[in-house]
Amino acid sequence: MKRRVIVSITIVTLLCSIVLYIIFQRKNTFIEGVIITKNEQFFTLETDIQEKINCYWPEKYDNSVISIGDRIRVYYSGEILETSPARLKNVKEIKK
Repeated sequence: MKRRVIVSITIVTLLCSIVLYIIFQRKNTFIEGVIITKNEQFFTLETDIQEKINCYWPEKYDNSVISIGDRIRVYYSGEILETSPARLKNVKEIKK
């Protein structure tokens, strides 16, 4: 009986660790750059290697706090669409 409890606790601990690791990994996916244009639907970010990426605003985001010329970090999930310019639809958070 004690052995079963120890094994169960070990399995639950491992599963929780895996879930936390996945959540933490997704949070760390980001790009940095300078805003060069913005409108109500999206903004254009220019990265350090002069790559331009159109990023959609996160849900319920007050885009008045971000101005053209601001250097920001954009956290996202999913992939950057390889269009011209590139597009990023799943923006989760923006930090100055």
